[in-house]
Amino acid sequence: MMASTCLKNASVTSHRLTSGHPRFISITLGQAVKLLHSSSRTRFHDKNAHQKTLNLPSTPFDIRANADKREPLFRRRTTEALYKWQKEEHKGKPSWYFHDGPPYANGSLHMGHLMNKVLKDIVNRYHLLRGKRVFFTPGWDTHGLPIELKVTGSPEMRGRSAFNTEPQLIRKLARTYAGKEIERQKAEFKELALLADWSDDTYQTYDSEYEMKQLEVIAELANKGLIYHALKPVHFSPQTRTALADAELEYRDNHMSRSVFVPFGLQAGPTLKSKLTYKSDLDRVAEGKAVDFEAVIWTTTPWSLPGNMALAVNPEMKYCIVQPKEGTPAFRQRKFIVALDRVSYLSRRKLGLDGPGGSQRPTVGELEVTSIFDGADLLDSTYIHPFHLRTSPPRPILPADYVTAESGTGLVHTAPAHGMEDYQLCLRHGLIGDASAPELLSPISDSGRFTDQLTEIQPDAKSLVGSKALGEGSVLLVHWLEERGYLLCELPLQHRYAYDWRSKTPVMMRATPQWFIDVSSLKEKAQEALENVNFVPPSSRARLEKTISARNEWCISRQRVWGVPIPVVYDKDTGKPLLTAENVKHIISILREKGTDYWWEGQPEEFVAPQYRGADKQWRVGTDTIDVWFDSGVSWAAAHASPAAVGEGNERIADLVVEGTDQHRGWFQSSLLTKLAFSAEGEAPQAPYKTIATHGYVLNRRHEKMSKSLGNFIDPMVLLKGGAKKSEPAWGADTLRLWVAKSYAWESDVNISQLQAKHANEDLRKLRNTARFMLANLPSRDQTPSLKDAAVQKGLTLLDRFILAELHGLDVSCRAAYEELNYAGVVRRLSEFMNTTLSTLYFSIIKDNLYANNVDDPKRQAAVAVCDQILRTTVSILAPVVPHLAEEIWYYRGDAVRDPPAEVDLSAPREQSFFESGWQQVGEKWDDPDAVRDWRKMQKLRNELLSLIEEARQDKLCKSGVELEVFLSLPAEEGQRTDQASQELMKLCKEYEVDLPDFLGAAHVHLTTSPPAIRLDEAGKKIWYLTRSLHSSSTVAPAPVPAAEHSASLDEFEALVEGATSHSDSDASQDAQVIAPAQIQLTIRPAPGARCPRCWIHRAPSPILACDRCLGVMHKKEVAFANNATYLAQAGGGRQKEGDAEGEAVLGSMEEREQEQK
Repeated sequence: MMASTCLKNASVTSHRLTSGHPRFISITLGQAVKLLHSSSRTRFHDKNAHQKTLNLPSTPFDIRANADKREPLFRRRTTEALYKWQKEEHKGKPSWYFHDGPPYANGSLHMGHLMNKVLKDIVNRYHLLRGKRVFFTPGWDTHGLPIELKVTGSPEMRGRSAFNTEPQLIRKLARTYAGKEIERQKAEFKELALLADWSDDTYQTYDSEYEMKQLEVIAELANKGLIYHALKPVHFSPQTRTALADAELEYRDNHMSRSVFVPFGLQAGPTLKSKLTYKSDLDRVAEGKAVDFEAVIWTTTPWSLPGNMALAVNPEMKYCIVQPKEGTPAFRQRKFIVALDRVSYLSRRKLGLDGPGGSQRPTVGELEVTSIFDGADLLDSTYIHPFHLRTSPPRPILPADYVTAESGTGLVHTAPAHGMEDYQLCLRHGLIGDASAPELLSPISDSGRFTDQLTEIQPDAKSLVGSKALGEGSVLLVHWLEERGYLLCELPLQHRYAYDWRSKTPVMMRATPQWFIDVSSLKEKAQEALENVNFVPPSSRARLEKTISARNEWCISRQRVWGVPIPVVYDKDTGKPLLTAENVKHIISILREKGTDYWWEGQPEEFVAPQYRGADKQWRVGTDTIDVWFDSGVSWAAAHASPAAVGEGNERIADLVVEGTDQHRGWFQSSLLTKLAFSAEGEAPQAPYKTIATHGYVLNRRHEKMSKSLGNFIDPMVLLKGGAKKSEPAWGADTLRLWVAKSYAWESDVNISQLQAKHANEDLRKLRNTARFMLANLPSRDQTPSLKDAAVQKGLTLLDRFILAELHGLDVSCRAAYEELNYAGVVRRLSEFMNTTLSTLYFSIIKDNLYANNVDDPKRQAAVAVCDQILRTTVSILAPVVPHLAEEIWYYRGDAVRDPPAEVDLSAPREQSFFESGWQQVGEKWDDPDAVRDWRKMQKLRNELLSLIEEARQDKLCKSGVELEVFLSLPAEEGQRTDQASQELMKLCKEYEVDLPDFLGAAHVHLTTSPPAIRLDEAGKKIWYLTRSLHSSSTVAPAPVPAAEHSASLDEFEALVEGATSHSDSDASQDAQVIAPAQIQLTIRPAPGARCPRCWIHRAPSPILACDRCLGVMHKKEVAFANNATYLAQAGGGRQKEGDAEGEAVLGSMEEREQEQK
């Protein structure tokens, strides 16, 4: 170490960055002049002379992403080619099965598709990097109503409808259309850089073998008695004329209904009569006369009134008889029965029809309660209703605990053909049978119109026949009630109502003959199976469990032709269906050979197994097709398991499934139920997946659900490849993948806009630039030093060790985050590390080391090895999210000098992918808590110093820390108390003092036991300085503070240096009891050296000479000393002697330093 020549009167040790560098040997002035003349063309102002000796960063890796042009260059190696490679090369390694829920093959991709597929791809790529063999088979849902509706509007169907066209034509058009849509979507999915084999390894639900597997599941359901035929109310769409599953419904909150209050004539039973308390009523009962009571019902579906078969009351609720006290004499004589708690509500309703001038209608008015009784007291009474023939027996009143006093009147109109609760109530009390239930009243056709059956119920209602029940038919019916005195009140009501998700029209509950799966026997197994399933987020578990627990049957039949036919034949004479396991297998044997279209072409008898045929029997085939949710629900068997494995407990159980939150009532549920129904008897219930992850919807920037019809739709292809407008740039797949990963998609809906894409692109640019810095400073792979080298480990600084420890923590935390599907946490941690820990801290400190030191300098070799490890690990972390960037970085890390060719030569060797190298993990050796602890302390010191330098910079005293020398002073006199934290920090600084100028970004750092002496400039004036005390409570990033608070005045500083005091010994003794312990004093002032023309640090002995470190490097690089001798050549005339004198002084100084070093 060299003793400082600047402050001879203080106990100071000075440390330079030149320790260990070779020195120049002394040369004579004549030799210097000779050397100067040999390079006379070199001048001090020639910047290239020094730049040639610097290790300046250089890389062909483009600073700009240019996603639309550059991403395709790296796509093939990271998608199909990579997937095929790992399927072969990873044989024998642990498997990762990801089951792709099939999107519907209709239309271009929307943002929901993009987010869904990217979320899936990220986790697949992560597990590939972790050394697993990934199985991912993309699929498409190809059957069903949306495609059928599309093709019915095609030119081939002009003048026809789906209901009068031969099924074969519709199916042919539908299959062709679905195939084209699959190819379109496939091409768009490829733009997202998904890890998959799109050529062969995909599945479509219209594939023949897939359809046969579906029918095999039906056969097993029949074998177990889980499938049955019944006439039950189901959600039915009059527009598309088919039953709908719950998942095919969407609910609108602004639906308007014509709700009505209708009195039903009551025939009081013995119990009710015994509860009467009103004198006139008692008198009539005593005289044996009838009392005209009216049970008032309220309904929002007046079109269902012709199907009424009972009234429901809550036996535990209080009911009453009320009599109006206002209105006409005839109205005041009426006696209504309602729930006691609904009397006030009913009294405020307006009488009669709603319409123009409705505000002038009178209200029901005050109602007098004449008798109060329990709901149970009504159960032996009966009633008749407006659509009830007077010759028919009266209808019963039934107990139902679902009846409440929260709405309506407390008496519920019950039509078992139009409501499942109604159906079950009537079934429980024997009003209808439990099979075909022919007693059900529903005078409404498949097209939703009133039929002639209505006139059989009520001959006077002929005017309603043919009208749409959900449209003008409801209006006509309400008027019909009004005209005949059956309407008490009409109340327009806006409420939540179910709509057909495809036709966007209201649906109705309507009893139709359908095929059902008995879910009630599977619910307990389902709950048990779900106990072993993980949910992301955890709250989604309750939603799926609740959905399944509330379900008793699953209607799987659809009245359309584009789908897999339900394999049932009917006896023409009896209408009895034949659907047994044996006959279904017989049908499968035919359709496997001839295809499912043959169902509509073959003779019915051909589909009857020999054992069921009879000489006099005639048959017809069923025309219903299977619910598309059943289609996709059996994909666990049809697409992801060998035929031999299914049913033997060897099916591939998906490690993970990822779909939107709506799939709790769709694919998640249908997959689970079909799997359990197909499982062998006695087998422990097992779901077809180990983990379910659900994400929210993608909304636009206004948080609206996107729709092309509303004009608020954002096309993902425009975001990916650019649009016609200047404001629609091509962001590329990596930008959108990063947006997906950043979004907390598992917890809520997410928003997308051009602005959010721009923000994601900016984040990607920062990651790219950070990687580019490392690429530019790394040598070729074969020349890159390794952290395993002993020499490299010896050259590691405290900062290097800290960075490796932080990198290890990043590695561990990001792997854990990937395992938890916390992609946002991965991006957040990686961005913070890259943008803050690396760019702001580590790179800013090591730049001088990388640029100015010898390439074989141990400290530089260590920094290069650290950068290499950082690059490999961070690329591993970012690769699952932004594979194009990862591949590009790895390509150029392989010493490439230009981009790969745009045209892929399929005959050339396969391009190597980064993913083949596996996860570049940081060894446990670099988990160094001591280094982290020590650097945190050093970081506080650095922040204090930067704050003080900023203060000086604001006062225009300096431009940066490399112009300054820094003093850290802590008194060490005997008896002097010092702050414990200050002692520890000073000890730490002494341990790493050789690296302090690098760590703190200063020209020199001096550790002293007293403040520095005052230094004068050439004119004899005192040189400026700033000082402050280091507080142990300093934060890591302290805010800049005013100079007046923390900078000592010149007089104070001089007094401190000279030890001036006016206290006596006794005074000092007393003060020692109250004076706080001494703390480190931080002082900055201009460094005594000049700016080195090569490294720009102020350590050079002269403005025209390089510093010791740079002289040594230049010498080693065989660059002549001519640049430093240039001054002699420039000196002429009167300056020659001055130049000679300075040259001698310089050479003399070099000799002195050489001797001193020896």
